[in-house]
Amino acid sequence: MHFHLPKTLHGWREFIGEVAIIVLGVLIALSAEQVVDRWQWAAKLRSSEGAMRAELLSDDGPQIYHRAAIHDCLQQKLGDIRTAVENRASRADIVRLTNAYQLRFLSYDTVAHDAASHADVMDHMGADRVKTYTDAYAMMPYMERTNGREADSVSELHAFSRTGGPLTDNERDRILDAVESLKTYDGMMYRAAGWALPAIRRLTASSSGRGVRLPRALASS
Repeated sequence: MHFHLPKTLHGWREFIGEVAIIVLGVLIALSAEQVVDRWQWAAKLRSSEGAMRAELLSDDGPQIYHRAAIHDCLQQKLGDIRTAVENRASRADIVRLTNAYQLRFLSYDTVAHDAASHADVMDHMGADRVKTYTDAYAMMPYMERTNGREADSVSELHAFSRTGGPLTDNERDRILDAVESLKTYDGMMYRAAGWALPAIRRLTASSSGRGVRLPRALASS
């Protein structure tokens, strides 16, 4: 049996050459890994931003715009109910006015933003872009909670008999309490919309051609 011993290096030049080859190989491997890593994060960033734009511009944004647009109308209706109750209008008139106060109870979603945050995608986004999305989403949990409280107050507003004579004092008090709660909640929703809409509109400038069809109200605002 014959054993072949590895050849010994002869001189510093050959040694340095071997080391240089090893170092070059390591550098190439690291560079390739970084390229792949950047490509993967770029793909995640595109996907996450696409989901957030769709959520904001096609779902949350139009709902918030609609809510801001009906603020004056809602306040007027609540004022009319209060006036009618205080002036001891007939039960039929109160029924008509309270029936006219209706709200669409919708969800103010943060699913795409939550997913991006949990996946650390926001860490790979520019500071200005992060701020825009943070501002746009900041009021969603607040509006979601307020929307739920409004639903309870609308139920209280309608929780009196539709038949009978004049309203009792207890009925009048309950309706007035509901009116004041609804006025407060509507004001809260209006102020929250005033915070969120400018940030959402800033996204419209960079969403053309990215598969998001903007609602006319948001696109032209």
